[in-house]
Amino acid sequence: SQGEGLGNQFLANIRETDAICEVVRFFGDPDVVHVAGRVDPSSDVDTIKTELMLADMATIEKALPRLEKEAKRDKDGAKKVEVAKKVLAGLDEGHRARTLGLDEDGQAAIYDLHLLTMKPMLYIANVDEDQLDADLPEIDGCRPVPISAKVEADLAELDPAEAKEYLEAMGLEESGLARLVREAYKLLGLQSYFTTGEQETRAWTIPVGAKAPQAAGVIHTDFERGFVRRLRGAGRREGLPRCRQASSGRQGVRRPGRRRHALQVQRVRNSSRTPFEQGVRFLTETSNACRGIRLRWRARARRRDRAESRRTRPADRRGRSP
Repeated sequence: SQGEGLGNQFLANIRETDAICEVVRFFGDPDVVHVAGRVDPSSDVDTIKTELMLADMATIEKALPRLEKEAKRDKDGAKKVEVAKKVLAGLDEGHRARTLGLDEDGQAAIYDLHLLTMKPMLYIANVDEDQLDADLPEIDGCRPVPISAKVEADLAELDPAEAKEYLEAMGLEESGLARLVREAYKLLGLQSYFTTGEQETRAWTIPVGAKAPQAAGVIHTDFERGFVRRLRGAGRREGLPRCRQASSGRQGVRRPGRRRHALQVQRVRNSSRTPFEQGVRFLTETSNACRGIRLRWRARARRRDRAESRRTRPADRRGRSP
């Protein structure tokens, strides 16, 4: 890689990312000079694509001698060498590693190489103000997200009420940044849920399709291990499932030298709620309970520190005779 369009140091910095977001120029402001002297989105995309493929080819060529040496000692290493050579041949023909149709085992075999062309791509079209609703052509088989950097800069300087009026005047329902966040979540297969307490409302990010125990584990791993799902049989209204973390009594494991703690979480009693609503309420209550435990621990630690400070203070400073 010669670093045209992208510096080699920058390429190294993005290897650990889960996806790559590329901004492509579509606007035609003559005051902003293009390095190539013309606005050509397809050419710009091809330049970046070539840089990424050259960087991956250099990575594989450097790693192949090591992989071949490991293959002599480990039978699993032969699979890595086979996949690496297949990807190298595909890159040499101008194909991104992600489009070579590797199965899960093949992707896992070369995961440690952190190939740039294996990552999903999100293209952002930096357009003029009058192109926000335009039907843009696909880039590398993907529909770009239209955003006007000028409009977003103006919105950043306005308060929420003025920003809303500004968007309405332009005929937009939301900002480009909001569209970008939504498309990025979709690309990565993520979604958010919210917990609300007296002090704050928080958003927690989970994979699409995650079950309630996995969603609870994002807040605290103990919630996932101790998650209980109980089904109510016939005789209950609509027979909907209910979730609980602890009964009305205090529960916990007593350990030597430690006090017993428990999450005081009320059971969901309104069976008219949907299972999703019940799960959200359960997560909200457990989050608030965990926050209360942390606050009590901090207060206890401060009291312990103050007591220790008084014990270690010199006797004359405590008003006693030496």
